[in-house]
Amino acid sequence: MKPLHAEKNLGNIAIVALAVANILLWLIFSPINDGSRANFTRQLAGEMIGSTVIILLACSLFLATRPRFLELYFGGLDQMYQSHKKASMSALLLIVVHFLSVPLNAGDFKPGQPLGMLAMAGILVFVLLTIAPRIPVIGRYTRFAYHKWRRSHRFIGIFFIIGFAHAMQVEPLVSSTTIPFLYLQIFFFIGTLSYLYAVLISKAFKKSYSYVVEEVQRLNGTTTEVTLKPGEKQVAFRAGQF
Repeated sequence: MKPLHAEKNLGNIAIVALAVANILLWLIFSPINDGSRANFTRQLAGEMIGSTVIILLACSLFLATRPRFLELYFGGLDQMYQSHKKASMSALLLIVVHFLSVPLNAGDFKPGQPLGMLAMAGILVFVLLTIAPRIPVIGRYTRFAYHKWRRSHRFIGIFFIIGFAHAMQVEPLVSSTTIPFLYLQIFFFIGTLSYLYAVLISKAFKKSYSYVVEEVQRLNGTTTEVTLKPGEKQVAFRAGQF
């Protein structure tokens, strides 16, 4: 077996490669400008960015299922969670860019526009709730128990689905080009199935144990000691095990 450090970045490289591949497919199989759209270039750029958001969120939702076979390629479960967070944060930034780049013509209302606003607002709220406790001053008012945060965080998959529905109801350019459209659909199904598995099915296959944090001590600038109290059952472990 190869040493862990030789493979631990392959997962992150793969996520970046999947996002870059999306852009390349758009450029290679670009929709034809037939002159019927006044803001064709802006629409094209907006959809390229929007589809990249779908791909990054799909990757994030897939990592949330904690596939054990991928841990080696991220450097362990803890680093896989970090990649999950980074993919979500990157998607959040691109959502804002997407919103600013797509043309909004007065009087040209499309059914998917309210869905887009709803999806953007929902994803913004849930991602910001994740990072808010780490922001000075704001974090003082946004701290709540982890299990409550986790329950609310699960709703982000619903807004992922709403976001895709929005994309399909605004007369998208992507529907007129086969390869990028197929690529986008694959990631939509990956993200949706990952979300449904994590919320509805995973409990039947993965054991979980309830613990309560009793005490937290910051031993120094890089080390924190956390004391946990088990509920009815406790995990069987060996000292030093991750």
